[in-house]
Amino acid sequence: MGGVRSDSNDELSYVLELRNGNTNEIELYETAQDTFYLATNLQLSTTYFWQVKVSDGINDEVVSSVSQFTTITDPENPLYFVREENGNSVIYSGKESFDDGATTVIDVDVLKLTSENNNSFRPRGSSLLNKVAYLRSVGGSTHLFVMNSDGSNKRQVTSAIPVSGFRAEHLDFCWAQNASKLYYPNFDKLYQINIDGSGVSQIYQTTDGSFVSEVQETLFDTDLLLLKTNTFDGYNARIFTFRLSTGVEETVVAENFSGALGGIDITANGNQIVYTRDISGSENVDYRQFQSRIFIFDVLSLTSTQLPTNVILGDNDLDVKYSPDEGSVIFTRVSNAPLATPSVFTYQFGAVTEESLQFSEGSMPIGIKKVGLHQ
Repeated sequence: MGGVRSDSNDELSYVLELRNGNTNEIELYETAQDTFYLATNLQLSTTYFWQVKVSDGINDEVVSSVSQFTTITDPENPLYFVREENGNSVIYSGKESFDDGATTVIDVDVLKLTSENNNSFRPRGSSLLNKVAYLRSVGGSTHLFVMNSDGSNKRQVTSAIPVSGFRAEHLDFCWAQNASKLYYPNFDKLYQINIDGSGVSQIYQTTDGSFVSEVQETLFDTDLLLLKTNTFDGYNARIFTFRLSTGVEETVVAENFSGALGGIDITANGNQIVYTRDISGSENVDYRQFQSRIFIFDVLSLTSTQLPTNVILGDNDLDVKYSPDEGSVIFTRVSNAPLATPSVFTYQFGAVTEESLQFSEGSMPIGIKKVGLHQ
């Protein structure tokens, strides 16, 4: 942005005044630069009006003329993920990486959807509604929220019964019943809730007091759920399918393993299930994983096969989900060292180059088509 210069040799101070044309909210930015300033956290499809005020501390302020610019509309990014900022989790969207002929371009069209002043995480998109459901810390609880895919119109869904269990960052929920409801865990129970916050009811409870931590609905069989349960310390985990109408477990995917299990997802036809398992078998008070690897479970043969990603010793593959076309998976890769920075990768089944880095910093990724059914 252009600024205003003074003929004085005195030290100058600059204030950029930025007004939102939709809300008339005004923000002031003080800067020592007089030719360029990068404004962040702007709203999509919004006209902003700006001017610069310059002072040398002696004479009257010099004020520039008013100029304006308009931000882009929703870029319809198909990928969602989380980054850490200001001590909080922040939800972003972005596009897939691509080869421009010279190098692989990553972090494509990254768009910030939630504020760094709130702890927002675990985004889950619905293309039927063009909305994103997510978890957010509210006081000492974790609640479900819903927003538009461009980050607008945020509203809280749960209230009296929050999302609870073993460590909020290891809990997951899902869109259900053609995106008319959400399924979410609360300790040893599983609840459903309409997206307007009404219709809260319990639909499942464990028989042994173990916690429900993750849930996924099968797209073409909404009576079949994929669940992960564990004890209060995160271990003794089980992954299994459960039929709502009969209350009966159908297929046990993983159980009786030492160490952590997680990151569950199931194909639309319910014939394959993806999950992660820490093959080190470590069980510790910090719930630190050392060799988390991705596994594919075939429902017909009842066998699990480790996915041959390029993960190296010392790194974990976590938070795995199928892509909307089920031709790939998207996941988090991170060093097992405490406070390590995670990245988002995809693994394309049957491709010459199977792995691709998508976002240089990110976790909890998921992909969603902008048309058709939800994932």
